Amino acid sequence: MNKRVIEVMQGRGENYILPFLWLHGAEEEMLRHCMEKIDNCGIKAVCLESRPHPDFAGPRWWHDLDILIDEAKKRNMRIWILDDSHFPTGYANGAAAQAPEHLKRWALTERVLPVDGPVKGCRFAVATRMGYTYIDKGQDIHSEPFREELVAVIAGRRIETDGKVQYTQLEDVTGQVTEEGWLQKDFPEGTYSLFTYTKRLGAAAGQNDYISMLEKDSVKILLDTVYEPHYQRYKEEFGKTIAGFFSDEPGFYNLPDTLYGLGRIGDDMPLPWTDDVTVKFKKQTADGRDLAMLPGLFHQLEGQERQACYAYMDIITKKYQANFSDQIGNWCREHEVEYIGHVLEDGLYSQNLGAGTGHYFRALHGQHMGGIDIVLNYLLPGRDYDNGIFTHYELPVLGASVAQQNVWMKGRSMCEIFGAFGWSEGLSLMKWMADHMMVNGINWFVPHAFTDKAFPDPDNPPQFYAQGNDPQYRYMHVLFHYMNRICHLFNGGQAAVDVAVFFPAEGSWMGKSRSPAYIGRMCLQHQIPYQILCMDNLKLAEVKGGRICIGNAAYRCLVVDSIEYLPAEYLEIFKNLIEKGACIRFVNVVPAGTDGSRMESWSAVMEEELLTLFHDYRICRPAAFSKWLRCYRYEQEDVTILMFANSSMTQEIDVAVTLPEAEKTIGYDALNDVMFVPDMQEDDRMYLQLDKGESFLLFMGKEADLTALSECGKEMKSCTVKMTWTDMEGEYRISLAPYYAQETFEPFGTKKVLDDVINWRKDFAGIIRYETTFTGKAEVLKLEHCYGPAEVCVNGQSCGVRIAYPYIFDISSCTSDGENRLRIEVATTLGEVLKDPMSLERAMEPVGILGTLKLGKRQSN
Repeated sequence: MNKRVIEVMQGRGENYILPFLWLHGAEEEMLRHCMEKIDNCGIKAVCLESRPHPDFAGPRWWHDLDILIDEAKKRNMRIWILDDSHFPTGYANGAAAQAPEHLKRWALTERVLPVDGPVKGCRFAVATRMGYTYIDKGQDIHSEPFREELVAVIAGRRIETDGKVQYTQLEDVTGQVTEEGWLQKDFPEGTYSLFTYTKRLGAAAGQNDYISMLEKDSVKILLDTVYEPHYQRYKEEFGKTIAGFFSDEPGFYNLPDTLYGLGRIGDDMPLPWTDDVTVKFKKQTADGRDLAMLPGLFHQLEGQERQACYAYMDIITKKYQANFSDQIGNWCREHEVEYIGHVLEDGLYSQNLGAGTGHYFRALHGQHMGGIDIVLNYLLPGRDYDNGIFTHYELPVLGASVAQQNVWMKGRSMCEIFGAFGWSEGLSLMKWMADHMMVNGINWFVPHAFTDKAFPDPDNPPQFYAQGNDPQYRYMHVLFHYMNRICHLFNGGQAAVDVAVFFPAEGSWMGKSRSPAYIGRMCLQHQIPYQILCMDNLKLAEVKGGRICIGNAAYRCLVVDSIEYLPAEYLEIFKNLIEKGACIRFVNVVPAGTDGSRMESWSAVMEEELLTLFHDYRICRPAAFSKWLRCYRYEQEDVTILMFANSSMTQEIDVAVTLPEAEKTIGYDALNDVMFVPDMQEDDRMYLQLDKGESFLLFMGKEADLTALSECGKEMKSCTVKMTWTDMEGEYRISLAPYYAQETFEPFGTKKVLDDVINWRKDFAGIIRYETTFTGKAEVLKLEHCYGPAEVCVNGQSCGVRIAYPYIFDISSCTSDGENRLRIEVATTLGEVLKDPMSLERAMEPVGILGTLKLGKRQSN
């Protein structure tokens, strides 16, 4: 039987969780205490969050890190280090601000001077006020001058048709500009413009003191000031206790007025620039002759802007990859540690500027894992519309795709998760969020966050444990053990994904395109896992048996969705792959080349036709459409593993599904660590019944292999047992223990019908204890409506903990024929007490148990 499966069944799986630990310079006792609390959750690694530390890479930092490494070694834990003192990565612990000018962030800026022809014998002040900001009338603001250098002056004719402005007859006149910045030029009849392009230092105000991703030696400042000092002090721990470094949302950040704005090429914004970009742009757009195509970065040029925009974005994103991601990744590899992290992926940031990196796959190329994050209520159950279409149907797929296609990542994809959802984020929502990631290919996690700061730490809550004030911490180990079990089963395996959607970055630079999330929505709602494939990787692919093979991936079909234009080279690559037997589907439109030419023999299919074409790619086939049923498939040695998850937190799933053929199947409830016999129907379909947010795994394989698994010592439960349910009647004695004294219960009163605790105790957070009695034996207790993790005790014996639906407890070994004492304790979040802004952006759930409790007994034959 597969080694990983056996290890999980025997409780010997490895660790795949490394939560942030916010460091503020706390005392030694607190640092060791935090490591203990992390370890107690079943977590064997930590990522040190340096941002709030008062002395990063200074004496106090080394003092604290000495303590944390010592404690990690005692606990057999590993340490990852976030690689800068400020957020986002790139500040280089302040060293970038002191760097030579050529290693700082420069940006291309544009000034347009209208010219109404005919004009003869006139001079134009195209570059006379370098270093000053212009206002409407061309006067300078008398402030300190900034560094600015002339790049080019371009003349062009302005044509307006039906309100659309285009430029033509472009001419590079830079060589005619005098040393004083004057241009003398005649213009014939018509409307013209003079475009002045300068390279300016400090154009992106929010990130001026950061390294330049376009200069290799600038990125080396980060290595020299952060990575190297850690290596010099702890080289003996590299690759052992110290596992690696984590970069948090590095990017271009080139907008002048906002840190997190989206910048699309063609918008009016400063563009990251260096002298080498000038050389490369000239070569790619004019064979090295001139810079006449520069206006295409900001304006329409009768189609020629497509070439300009593509050339520029291609240049700078490749520089980002080589200078930043690859350089840091290579340094880590040479020093026997790993490099992980993520960029800003949200929506269109994965393929644009502003806070983005222009090209997600290039930005992560040097890392040893794929990486994404989810924060700020961007992913919520049921909210798969508007911006939610990206987080539901694309975000985790991005991370899984880059990990699958780059062999050095070994299929590992990390998600920074749970952060900045507010104090009201409880274990049930966290479990749902983790399921959403795992059932889409994520298999490593960085939970956000633990802290060494006094409670309440307001920095992007929730803060786990919260110095003993988090009521749900006592059950947090249930969640993290669950995540580790599934991640151990998935790591080292092969994700079986048949469909790839083409990454549209280059198309979005040149014209209209569409996010992969739209095809992804169709796929995932019909149990068809998919991944995203960029052209850089497609160039390396081989066609084998009709499959497009790259890295560890082998796709049966590539979907190119709604892309208006692509470089002619890309169309030629598609053509060659099709000739070798690859299946490529163009959806809604066949892309044209940069010059507008098309492959006449190609045709597009409409999106609604795809589902029929993709029938054979479905992992399972429900008897009825199941929008919220998610399914993912991993191949491990000797076993196929399917993960099923109900992605709805309001609707149950009750449907028969057709499965891939297998000699034997065994179910595994990884949350409760229980194996079960699936409910197989006479027609070989599996009857699938999933509660709100419920998930499970299915092992499929040969009879001999899975028989060995069933004999590994774990109890095998049945899904087909029919139960008779009765409502519990009587009164419940209720006691409350506040979050700050969780073992000190005070009687509140009695209730016959349970309702929201907040109805009778405003602003309560802590532990709610319900006590009652019932007569006679029972097999199962069911809490139909429970908000918060619950622990059940019958006659003084614990019957387990449930942190999410179904809240069903096996009480068969604890009940007697006489009177039975029942005690239930439910832990709340801190949301009702602290009411932070992020919590108040979501509906505040009821607190405690609502409605009726049910007792279940097996039906007699």
